[in-house]
Amino acid sequence: MRTENRGVANAKSIRSKAKPKKKPGFPTRFAALVGGSLLLIAALSLINLSPTLSHLDAELISGPKTGNYHEIAERLRTSASKLDGHLGNHVSNGSVENLDRLIAEKDNCAIAFAMVQDGVAPKPGHDLELIARLPKSESVFILGRTASSLQRFADMRGLRVGIGQTGSGTDHLTRSIFESPDFLPLALQMENFEQSDQLARIKDGRLDLAVFVLDEDATLIRTAMREGLQMASFEHLDIIARHFPFVSHGRIGAGQYDPIRVVPPVDRRVLRVDTLIVGNKCASRTETIALLSLLQREFPTLLSHNSDNGGSAYFPTSAASHAYMVNGGPEWADTHVPWLVDIMPISNWFYVVMAISILFNVMTSTHKFRLWRIDAKRERAQQVFRDILGSHLTPAEMQDLTPTAKHLETENISKIDSALSDLDRLRDKCRAQENSPMVPMGQELAYRYQEEQMELTLTAVREFRRKIDDLRIDAGGDSHLSAESDSADTDDA
Repeated sequence: MRTENRGVANAKSIRSKAKPKKKPGFPTRFAALVGGSLLLIAALSLINLSPTLSHLDAELISGPKTGNYHEIAERLRTSASKLDGHLGNHVSNGSVENLDRLIAEKDNCAIAFAMVQDGVAPKPGHDLELIARLPKSESVFILGRTASSLQRFADMRGLRVGIGQTGSGTDHLTRSIFESPDFLPLALQMENFEQSDQLARIKDGRLDLAVFVLDEDATLIRTAMREGLQMASFEHLDIIARHFPFVSHGRIGAGQYDPIRVVPPVDRRVLRVDTLIVGNKCASRTETIALLSLLQREFPTLLSHNSDNGGSAYFPTSAASHAYMVNGGPEWADTHVPWLVDIMPISNWFYVVMAISILFNVMTSTHKFRLWRIDAKRERAQQVFRDILGSHLTPAEMQDLTPTAKHLETENISKIDSALSDLDRLRDKCRAQENSPMVPMGQELAYRYQEEQMELTLTAVREFRRKIDDLRIDAGGDSHLSAESDSADTDDA
């Protein structure tokens, strides 16, 4: 009794000496709260709650400083800067040069976009794509001091004609038309000049005509018409539009440039050509979307025009541009989480989430199937022990059970050994599957429960099996001693 009391006292002494686990103090909890808040703020800072174009940082090649392309690009640049974005405006000689530079910049990606006149073909093997077709076409003006007297194309025979700078869209368009087999008999003397230079040459008679491809409201055209230059208008102009699909035809209304003096005095028919925005795939998806948003601000009919007249014979449409046109503008993610969309389009994210969901469902189904098979095999092995030892016994009771004559039967011993071997292998398999990546997070406990049940049964039945072996050894020893005693009695006799 004293020994028991002493043990109880020692246990109480040990418990009293054990220090209770110290709970986190206020400074620790406060630091954790501040750290969590900072992480939340950092996460929210990645979302643009007020849409801007801060993710736009691209360069655009436009055209000559006096041209319409440069003017449009400058308006886009100003609009981008107001929305915290950047769109550089690079001067060039025109569309042909723009395409060459855009292809050349593909390697270092210093420039991503260019404005190009429709109908200008890129070099073979290019990797350019169409971003948008501007809704307002440029008009093809043929100006001269007596240009209004030209009624038919034959009236141009042998004239000296200025066709803009080398490499410009004006140069390309004019040569495409007037160097075609149908117009070669005119024997035009085509020369390349900068716009202001060829305008001066018309006035002083060094050129008979000059071709300008500009917006119909361009200051240069308005000023030239008011200063007395005339605009040519040909009777069969629509024939050119039929032969060259990249041009259309329209009219300049009487009095458009001076409603009081009525300049021009009558309606004038002109050719028209679209302007394309082309990219070399250097810009990210969200930068392309941002550029389209700028264009939409500048040209409100951009979406409808591209829906009706989109596409190009020379450039495939950009995937980002196609999505923008189909959606009727930028998606929410393009505006608020552009960094996420740059990794992968938002539609693909839904597929990723769906794939992960399916994966987890497969993992859960596989896990449940495996667990069901482990449980079934464990029950089958334990049923052998219940049939031989007793169905009402717990593992602890099996361990304390004393073997009887029934248990010593060879058939029953063989069944116990076989079941022990099966359960042992099943335990190893359960342990291996417990660490399988197919097991959903947190479901390892189910395998550990099965493993624990098997270990309890294995420990109990192995102890019982040891008792059987001991009895068999004892029974064999007694039999051997009895045989020796009988042999000794026979010798004495």
